[in-house]
This record gives sequence, C-alpha cells and structure tokens, in this order.
Amino acid sequence: EGKIIGINSIHVSYSDINP
Repeated sequence: EGKIIGINSIHVSYSDINP
C-alpha cells in the first residue's frame, strides 16, 4: 500500500518512509 504525500501528491509506499 502507499500514502499520498507531497505537493504533487506523489504516491509512495510506507516502506519507503519507514524502511
């Protein structure tokens, strides 16, 4: 799963935030 973050609403996975 991923979370929408950033000004451009870039989708990133939670693992990218908390490896």
